[in-house]
Amino acid sequence: PLGLDEVQKSPKAFDAIKYAADRLKKPGRYLLSGSVRFSARKQIRESLTGRIALMELLPFTLAECHGKPLSSFVARLEKKRVSGLAADLKKKAWAQKKDLLTYLEMGGLPGICFRREARIRSESYDMHIETLLARDITLIRHIRLGYGKLRLILEELNHRQGLPLNMSDLARKVSTSVPSIKSILEALDGLFLIKPHGSTYFIADNGLSIH
Repeated sequence: PLGLDEVQKSPKAFDAIKYAADRLKKPGRYLLSGSVRFSARKQIRESLTGRIALMELLPFTLAECHGKPLSSFVARLEKKRVSGLAADLKKKAWAQKKDLLTYLEMGGLPGICFRREARIRSESYDMHIETLLARDITLIRHIRLGYGKLRLILEELNHRQGLPLNMSDLARKVSTSVPSIKSILEALDGLFLIKPHGSTYFIADNGLSIH
């Protein structure tokens, strides 16, 4: 396949791919990737509906960071295959408490989670946040708040993970309106920085959250 990375920077590519896909209906010819959710960028008017399969790649799991097979435990529960689960739970886990604590601190963002030196990892997180909030967010929304206030919003969301979000309080804290906060939350989700769940929000990567 032809791979196009950071394709959200070229909205016209989506029209060209639609034209090419309609001329030759052969699946798997293009692999598009980007650090912004395509549907979140208003300039991308061609959604490629019926011509595209979307996959959101989450941060690496603990198993992936260590090159271990992914657990099938949850999948087996969903399929109600309970036979053998009790025996599996009695087995000694390969990951120890220190492995879990290290994973919580380092996270699973590719390119950052494998940096062993804490100072370099911290600098990488800062650059990652600044790139997204000071530059890439403009690809999704026209937001007037500066980088400092956007980072404050992200930090407030971090402190309130799992708790219902009071948008009015958050708006007052950064001197903006509730509609602006809603737009910013949609943009942060479009940048894969946060994950909404009902009236609550979570930071997408635990390493970024601890940072």
